[in-house]
Amino acid sequence: MNSHPKFKEAASMCGQFPRRARILFQAYMNVKYEQRHDSVKMEVLENTQLPVLTSAAPTNKQKMHIFVPVSAAEDISIKLLGDILRDCQTCVAPESLESVHLAIIDNDSTIVYYKISEGLVLPTEPEDSPSP
Repeated sequence: MNSHPKFKEAASMCGQFPRRARILFQAYMNVKYEQRHDSVKMEVLENTQLPVLTSAAPTNKQKMHIFVPVSAAEDISIKLLGDILRDCQTCVAPESLESVHLAIIDNDSTIVYYKISEGLVLPTEPEDSPSP
């Protein structure tokens, strides 16, 4: 990881959280270069003390997204999810917060994103369902 040409961009945030360095770096690279988000920065949530990535959306620079990198091996409780959501409200201006995502990273480098929100949200219908 240290020898990666882009590691310098994320070295300071990885240094602050050595146990989370791998997942932070992987999430940073994916959000910035694969998803093409702008101005990706690391913040630390006040109460949970978890590192998160904040970024402007590629399509709307006024809207902010928060990504919470976690290992697939971590135990995540409903209480922790609630604490994360509350902490995220103070991480960026509430009116600019578009979404909060768990970035669940496996040992094989697979990243799965789950959008999290308060309460239950009904699934949306697909826009274009193929006819049988």
